[in-house]
Amino acid sequence: MLNSQNVAVYNQHTSNKHNEAIRRVIEVMHKEYNRRLTVQELADCAQYSLYHFERIFQKETGISPGQFLASIRIEKAKHLLLKTTLNISDISSQIGYVSLATFSRRFKAYVGLNPSQFRKSLNQVLPDLDKLRIISDNPLNDRKREVGIQGEIFGPPDFKGIILIGLFPSLESKGEPLACTILRKPGFYAIRELDVPDGEYYLISAAFHWSRNPLYYLLSNHVLRSTNEGKISIKGGKAFGNTSLILREALQTDPPISISVPYLIHRTLNRYHS
Repeated sequence: MLNSQNVAVYNQHTSNKHNEAIRRVIEVMHKEYNRRLTVQELADCAQYSLYHFERIFQKETGISPGQFLASIRIEKAKHLLLKTTLNISDISSQIGYVSLATFSRRFKAYVGLNPSQFRKSLNQVLPDLDKLRIISDNPLNDRKREVGIQGEIFGPPDFKGIILIGLFPSLESKGEPLACTILRKPGFYAIRELDVPDGEYYLISAAFHWSRNPLYYLLSNHVLRSTNEGKISIKGGKAFGNTSLILREALQTDPPISISVPYLIHRTLNRYHS
């Protein structure tokens, strides 16, 4: 008969086995993102039945295999847009899209900008960062507006840069967050005036140390991540649940951050100046 200690060891072994299998699948996604990968093929790679694979993948990453693969393709497109001179049609084909129109539509749904706008945004990053650095947190996060979500975000004590905290309908951080705030260092935060339907949501944070390299902010290679434990319940514009966040290095099982952080900074600055 298993005692509690043996049960804990068994559960940890099972959890490690699941995590290793999902990381193996994600490696395949990164290597073969430009071809049609079926869920059955990915389940075979993980050596699980289709049913168990989909359930375990969702548990380990927070989203479905199809959603994760779609996010990886968008990330590959970002790299090609910023680091090559390939035209957008060639990039679309290279990451596995048959239709340029479908690629452009999906890219904008994930990133907030169409591929051409994203490529051009490289020139806007540093001017916006310079504006952001001279604005104090107080006016940027207008204290006159009613608080919807408040909490504390923890991170390296010497961190100085940009911390974006957004409210999303799922752990797939695509498209604009339903509400967000920007900080320059860890500490208390507030997201104000939640104009969202009652329901359950996720808090996702991305943080970048100050850099004069615009690619640093447009690609997610150096991002610190954080997601709250469990879902946030919104009722009548107020949040209920654990709103604490802890910044950490990104994990292989973290879904890519699809939305363009510089795009959100640019929109925040426009709202502030208006």
